[in-house]
Amino acid sequence: MKAKDDNSVKFLYLDENDFKKKLRSLKTYCPIAYKQLIFRVKKELLIDIEDGTYFKDLKTSQEFKFIYGQIKLVYSVRKGIIIMESIEPSQFFLDGYMSSLDTYKGIYYRNKKDKFKIDLVMQMKKGKELCIMSEKLKEIINHYGVDKQLKYIHTEYFELDEAIMNYQSSGFDFNYDEEARDIEKEYIHHIAEELADVMVMLKQFQNYYQISDEQINEIMNYKVERQLQRINEEVKQNDK
Repeated sequence: MKAKDDNSVKFLYLDENDFKKKLRSLKTYCPIAYKQLIFRVKKELLIDIEDGTYFKDLKTSQEFKFIYGQIKLVYSVRKGIIIMESIEPSQFFLDGYMSSLDTYKGIYYRNKKDKFKIDLVMQMKKGKELCIMSEKLKEIINHYGVDKQLKYIHTEYFELDEAIMNYQSSGFDFNYDEEARDIEKEYIHHIAEELADVMVMLKQFQNYYQISDEQINEIMNYKVERQLQRINEEVKQNDK
């Protein structure tokens, strides 16, 4: 195989066909890592001119790293010649070259095992985000105290009630035209803002009294089922 010269340093491929398949796959599924390899890493390789095998980490998202592993360029140096050996995770990139991969929750996957890992990493990510949010909410209620926040939550309830009433009493036919639908979006956005304010307050009390999501969900499910049962009974009474 003919070597390629670059500033008097020769490049070879251990298996050129195999490497270029992975390189094309890298470009498709991990474009940031691909650009890093093409525009930066190849120049940096010129520094490693001592004989040996080297692994160069490329930019990898935390999600991809958890599911498939760190993206790496594998190369070696033999008598001043740089040999491109592989791009890892090797099997992922070969599979991605052989058939176009679909996405699941924004991440490329090949099979059920990959989807399971994606679900797992998303749950972990959500748990971490919720943990950070929980600590922030604790800081707020510990600073102001329960009594002050209890008074303040009534203000948030009133503002939510007002936002909903403004929508209900607007008198607009939101199906009429595009301008009316834009106005409707503004009303709904205002309701969303007020809902968020109320939920922030409720979450503060939930965290302060150390009430778990599981406990709340269990009670909510019970109350929803109970109310549906009441509705069914009301319907039966009305049908008589």
